[in-house]
Amino acid sequence: MKEEKATERLQQQLKRLQQRTAELEQAESEHKQAEKALEERANQLQIIGEVSRKVSSILNLDELLSYVIKAIQESFGYYHVDIFLIDQDQGYALFKASSNPTVEKVWKEQKLRFKLGEEGMIGWVSQSGEPLLANDVTKEPLYLPNKSLPETKSELVVPLKVEEQTFGVLDVQSSELDAFNVDDIFVLETLGNQVAIAIENAFLFERIEAALDALQVSKERFALAVQGANDGIWDWDIQKESLYWSPRMKQLLGYADDELDPEFEMLDSLLHPNDREHTKAAIEASLKDGRLYDVDQQMRTKSGEYRWFHARGQVVFDEVGKPVRMVGSTTDVTERKQAEERLHQTLQGIIEALGQITEVRDPYTAGHQKRVTQLSVAIAKEMELSDEQIEGIHVSGLLHDIGKMSIPAEILTKPVQLSEPERALLKDHPKVAYDILKTVDFPWPIDQIVLQHHERMDGSGYPQGLKGKEIMLEARILAVADVIDAMASHRPYRPAFGIDKALEEISDNKGVLYDPGVAETCLRLFNEKGFKFSD
Repeated sequence: MKEEKATERLQQQLKRLQQRTAELEQAESEHKQAEKALEERANQLQIIGEVSRKVSSILNLDELLSYVIKAIQESFGYYHVDIFLIDQDQGYALFKASSNPTVEKVWKEQKLRFKLGEEGMIGWVSQSGEPLLANDVTKEPLYLPNKSLPETKSELVVPLKVEEQTFGVLDVQSSELDAFNVDDIFVLETLGNQVAIAIENAFLFERIEAALDALQVSKERFALAVQGANDGIWDWDIQKESLYWSPRMKQLLGYADDELDPEFEMLDSLLHPNDREHTKAAIEASLKDGRLYDVDQQMRTKSGEYRWFHARGQVVFDEVGKPVRMVGSTTDVTERKQAEERLHQTLQGIIEALGQITEVRDPYTAGHQKRVTQLSVAIAKEMELSDEQIEGIHVSGLLHDIGKMSIPAEILTKPVQLSEPERALLKDHPKVAYDILKTVDFPWPIDQIVLQHHERMDGSGYPQGLKGKEIMLEARILAVADVIDAMASHRPYRPAFGIDKALEEISDNKGVLYDPGVAETCLRLFNEKGFKFSD
């Protein structure tokens, strides 16, 4: 009995020993597996570190992608590795590099690309920015077979991201099933983030190089332009408030190359007082919206003489839209301006002579065209019309009754009311004037302004019966001024009504016969600003 109990205890101890041995062996196996996993993770981290250090120093994009693919394939032994970069403007992921030279050549010739979010695993990852694993590509709906890679059985695609921006994807493929796990996703995503930073740096470097090349070309062209230009060249550094004057620019102003203060205030001191305000306005407009700086201005030369110059310039903005400089050229146009002034005076003399011919035939209206011109110009200035419009109104006023040359003098000077046929003949004078003036190549629409100066807002005028905005603004101004002087002046068939009665007519028919804005301006000139006709 004792021997049986001893044997039983021995067997129990042996069983516990065997269990303990199995536990120790299991623990040792797990320990070895853990050591192996740690060793693999250490190797992976080492690879990540080495690749990160290397890519941070590569600024050429092609060289960078080639190194990354080679390093990944050599380190992990994948069947195939490739990289696609995203073109957001086109909406595609574009193939850039492959671990297989033959495949790379074929895909580049094919211009292989995948539409973002719509085509294949690469298109999906490019759009989503999330990794995608297929350990059996035959079961992955997004997998697109490629005849260049017939042995692919597993595929892992990870994004190349910097923060939330995805620049491209890293695509690795294996010829074995279940080739990838979560550790592979971690490693390749971590590696991809470092590569994405390097890609971003490479893009930035490319842009900087392109900008520097363009800047160098611009400098060379600018230097040649400065040397060969007959115009003066200037360059205003807005931040430093300094102004570069080319040697030719200084020469045009009569200064030596070592003269003229580079401070921007020097320009203001050289400008004629009459030109400072409009020059300042032109500069401010260019700085505001980048429009071309284009002005005529008088500048004082070293001798004290003022000469005319035509200045043109363009504003340069930085990457955030802030103006940093303005560069341009200046041409001496003094002789052209003097010729234009002589021509203008000649034209003015001809226009006044034509107007006087009409007044000789109708002495009762002597001075009428000049007075209409005075008031029309005053109204136009008060309404802040452009200088060009005001000049056109000035000429139109002096010529608005030239059509009366065709009317017999006895009708113009008849001391009683005209008959209907005579009135019809008189009403024809705007059309006659139009026929005369349309043959002259004026820089303003004089023929149309004169043709329409008897039209009325409600369509009751002549000769075309135009209404409202169908009538040119210049003609609407001329119409009001014509009525004011006609009513205020003596006529052969009636005495003068006077200014007050004329103003009453304009006030009563404002918006009916006469343009309301023009009428209000005319009334304001007489009632508030004391307008009077000059002799």
